[in-house]
This record gives sequence, C-alpha cells and structure tokens, in this order.
Amino acid sequence: MDLFSDTASAKALDVFEVSLIGRASRNWEDLFTGFETFRGITYSSSLSALVQLADRFTDMEITFGSERILSREHAALESVGAAAEGYRFADAVADQKAFTEALARHFSGPARALLPRIVDGTLRFRVLRKAPSHEKLYLLAGRNGLRVITGSANLSLRALEGRQQEMFFCFDGPEAHDAFAAYYARDAEEAAPIDADLIAPCDDRPPEALGPQGLSIEKVPCVRLLQAGAAIIDERRAVPTPPITGEALREAARTGATMRALALEQNRAGKTVVTARSFVRAWRAHAARPIEARDADEVPRAEVDIETGAAIFDGRPFNSHEDTPDAGEASTDAHLIIDYMRGFESFYGDGIGAARQYWALLAWLYASPFVPAMRRVAVLHDASPLAYPLYAVTYGRSDGGKTMFSRVAARSMFGVDKLIRGQHMTANVALGLREKLGAIPLICDDVNRDRFTRQVPDLVKFDQDVAEHVAPVLISTNRDVNVIPPELRKRMVVCHIDAARPKAISDASARKALAQVGTALFRRFLTRFAPEAARLREALAADPLSPPDLILAASSTLAEELAESVDDLPAFTRPIGIGDLDAMKDRPLLEMLGELIEQNPDRVTITPTEITVSFAGDHHGASRFEKLAPAQALKKRFADTVTLDRLALEAEYGFTVPRRGWLSRLVGR
Repeated sequence: MDLFSDTASAKALDVFEVSLIGRASRNWEDLFTGFETFRGITYSSSLSALVQLADRFTDMEITFGSERILSREHAALESVGAAAEGYRFADAVADQKAFTEALARHFSGPARALLPRIVDGTLRFRVLRKAPSHEKLYLLAGRNGLRVITGSANLSLRALEGRQQEMFFCFDGPEAHDAFAAYYARDAEEAAPIDADLIAPCDDRPPEALGPQGLSIEKVPCVRLLQAGAAIIDERRAVPTPPITGEALREAARTGATMRALALEQNRAGKTVVTARSFVRAWRAHAARPIEARDADEVPRAEVDIETGAAIFDGRPFNSHEDTPDAGEASTDAHLIIDYMRGFESFYGDGIGAARQYWALLAWLYASPFVPAMRRVAVLHDASPLAYPLYAVTYGRSDGGKTMFSRVAARSMFGVDKLIRGQHMTANVALGLREKLGAIPLICDDVNRDRFTRQVPDLVKFDQDVAEHVAPVLISTNRDVNVIPPELRKRMVVCHIDAARPKAISDASARKALAQVGTALFRRFLTRFAPEAARLREALAADPLSPPDLILAASSTLAEELAESVDDLPAFTRPIGIGDLDAMKDRPLLEMLGELIEQNPDRVTITPTEITVSFAGDHHGASRFEKLAPAQALKKRFADTVTLDRLALEAEYGFTVPRRGWLSRLVGR
C-alpha cells in the first residue's frame, strides 16, 4: 500500500540550500540598523514594534499575512491550518474592517506622530485578501547594502526582544535579496493596500467619528479593490482535519462532561453494564433532551453542500455524493416511516387528511437544507421568498401525533431531534438556535396561544435572513391555538391536524420509528435531489417572476426514493406542490363555511357578490372566523358579523355554494 499516494497532486516545495557560516548573539536593533528602506511580511505583529521600527527607516512597507493580527483571538489562531483552508472573501471583508478600524484608532492615539509618514506615503500598509500567510520575511536596503531577515519571529517586541524562543536567519548581499524579493512581490500581488485616508482622516476626526458601525463596508480595502475594477475568485476549499491543539483538548474535556451525564442502564445488582445497544439508546435519549438555556452552546450543527448534497455533521463527514448509503438501510428507514404514517388513517376524525398533512411536512423538512439558497436567489433578484418558507406550524386536536411526528421526521434526517419547550420559546431564542443548528430542524413544542401570539409574528414576519445554513423551524402548538392568522399562513407551511388517536390503538409503530429510524433514506435523498435543486436555482435566477416549485420537486424525489423500497405506497405519498400547501391552509375556512351553510342556514346571508355570516353574539367565534379568512376573501367584520367576498371564494379557492330550496330564497335577498 502506498502511504503517499496523494503526493502526486501536491505543489513542489521551494528549497533554499544554505551553508552555516556562523552564529552570533545580537539584539534586534543591530539587525535592523544601517538601512533606509524596509519591506516585510508578517503574520502577527504588535503596533508598538511597528512604531519603533518606523523611526529607523525613511521608507517602510508592511504586508500583514493575517487581518486578525490585532485581535485578542490571535493566540488561538496560531494553529490556523484548517481555518486558512476554509477562508472566504466574506471572512476577509469582516477581518479587514476590524483591522483597519483598530489601526486607525492606534494612529489617532499613541502613534499619532507617524501620521505625516502615512499621509506622504513613506509608511504604507497592505493586508492579504486571501488565505492567511505565516511567512516572516523582512527585506532591508540602504547604506549597509542589502539584507534579508527571515525565520520564526513575527514583528512583535516579544519576539524581537527574545522573550520567547525564536530563530533568525540573516542573508546579506544582492543574490539573496533578489531571490526573496520575488516571494515578497508574489504576496504583495495578493494584498490589498490600506489607503492613507482610512488611517489618517484629512479632517482630524477622532476615532469615535467613524460612527457606531465603524468603517463603512465600501471603504474596506478588499472592497475598494473590487471598486477599482479587480475581480476576486472566492473559492470553496475543503477543510482538512485540524491538528491536535489546546482547543482540541478543551473540546475533549467538554465531551467528557457530556458523556458523564449519560443515563446508562444498570443491572439488578445496581452495576452499570454498557453494551452497544444500551449506549446508543442512552446517547440518543441524551441528544434528544429539550434544549435548555445552560446548554444552548452545546447543540450540534449540520451543513449541506447544496451543489453536491454532501453534508457535515458536527465537523465530521455525514454524507458524500461519492459514497451512497446502502439501499438496504434506506429500505429499512422507508418501511419504518411508511408503516408509522399509515397508522394516521385509523385515527378518529380526518385521519386520511392528517396523513396527507404530515406527508407535506415531511417533504418540506427534507427540502429544507436547500430552502435558504432558494430564498437568497429570490431576494437578490427582487423575487418573493414566500414560495420558500423556513417555518412550519402544526395545530389542531390533542393526541393527533404532532410532536411525535416532528421528532421522527427530524431524527430521520440527521439522527437527532432538537426541541425546545414552549415555555422557553421566544423569537430571539429561536433565531439564535436556528443559526447554531445549521440544517438540523428546530422543534418548538407545545407552544400555547399566548406565547404563539406574542413571539411567532416577530419570528416569522420580519425574517429577511439569507444566510447559507439556517435551520428550519417547526412549531407544534397545543390545543388552545385553533387558528393561524393570514399574515403568518402565507409565510409558513401550515398543517391542521383534525384527527386524534383512538385509545385502543397502540403507539408502538410511532415509538418503533423513533427508536429505530436511521438517516440512510435522507442521505440518499440529498444525493439524488442536489442536481435538481441546482437546476431550480438556475431557473429562479433566470426568471424570478416565475419561481419554480421546490416542494413539488422534493416530494417527487422522495416519493421515487420510497417507491424503490416500498411496493404498495399509500395514496397520500403523491407529489405535492406549493399550490397544494396553500390549499391546505385555506381548508379550515372552507370546511367551517360549508358547515355553517348546511347546518345553520338562518345565520348565513348569500348574495351574488357576498356571503355574510352572523355569529349571534359570539364575538370570539366571529374573531376566529375572521382570522381564518385570507385577505382576498375577507371584506369586513362588524361586531359578531363577518362578510366574505363570494366572487373571490369561488375564483381563488374553488368554493361553490350548493343550490337548494332554502338557498334559492336566500340568494334573492
């Protein structure tokens, strides 16, 4: 076996062959004295060292290998191998903004005497706009000739004054200077200049004058470079496994604390006996515990590459388009889910309708990793993002299986179901957890009417986030939430469960699905659906006024995946689109209106253009009916009377008024 089979694609290393002439002990001033010009690149630095060096040279240019050199995070970033590979243009913008602001503040204070040098161009700064560089290279020229200083030392007084172990290599003469100057020029081409006006404002404003938001984005060095006509290719690079570091040890300590919290089974003698099955059972129970404020920082995170369907869970590969999950495992998952969902058809009430609602919810959840990308394209092209909802709500009768189905569906995706209890649910908490979870669904369980009314509108109505990886939010309400307002319905997937499990029917199939379902079906779905999702994004960008149906495509793909494992798929697993979801949202209104016309005709007045319903003093019932009515159909409400637009009901929702003897008399009124 060739342990080095991947070296063929590696870049050749530049090796300088040198001979040791001697070794001496000097202070840093001796190394840098006798020269007029300085050009250097350093990964980290201290401004106090820069100030002392600047006094020694008439012309000085420094290229910073990292935008973060002035931050308190620097010590943690010394092991930057993995971070550098994942570095993106957005990271450079954020870091250069913070760096330039810090530089301006310093030169407005302790280093103010150097401002004239910055203005006349004899003191210049540049910052790399791509992945950080660890090079330490200093080129000197002047009356003492040419010198190159390299080694391990950054431009900090701690390094230069020998307060930490460093090595310095010194080369004198034009041959070495010219060779290393070529390397400096290479990095300088990848660096953005920090213009003098960003450090030394012409009107002598104090650093606070930058305003509460600091330097504007348009003035960040790498953004100015774009405005000058340059183009930067923002490459997505694979993140390698990071080396063992102090952070890894701290992470191991945190994981150890988590492991000690597991509730492992004990035998009759009271001793803990760990088997593979008992450990997995204990771990899944621990992972599924409701999220509390104290452990909000310990939630897992998943990210899906929307181009390939490859996924990462908690920093580890979860799915790869090159490694399709076993068809047998996917078949097991498919049978568990379908057998569980068939049980809804035996529920009291509209069990078949409940199964259809849950099927729509499952299709939306499986499509949810691709929803943020579709919303981003829609927003960038001034299209409506309403066709790509990030939120869903289940409401209706108690014991309708809302919480259990939410957990089974979420667990079938990434193997965990993350839930917060209704009494802890706020808009801010949900938004924060949504960012941390990535593609893992967030379940808000047993949300009562008061919390739903106060928190959910702020969460849903004003969400304009276009982040690449955000979690779908599934809100499961208790029985006192009996209507979803129109302004929320149009922004959410709404599932009204008008069914309840008979006491005689066991919940064994639901418990079995929760305990045994794996992730193979979902992983195969990701691989299969990613190319179709890419086509839909292109179609949306090409014609934003005709948004393609992501839910229809996802439900079709999921139905095909299930059909390969289950011979007799139930009828409710048919493809379902955004139009079907909209129809499901309006179904409670149409059913209630139909019942009123059939059972209480004396309370309904029908004209060719209007339908007026009187609730005979029941103002609460009138309010609930008003909230059921979409904006297109609601004309007005006065006290206990609600008036609907009959033409809109017929044209938009396909509602037809049955013509019977009593109705013929009513129409003439």
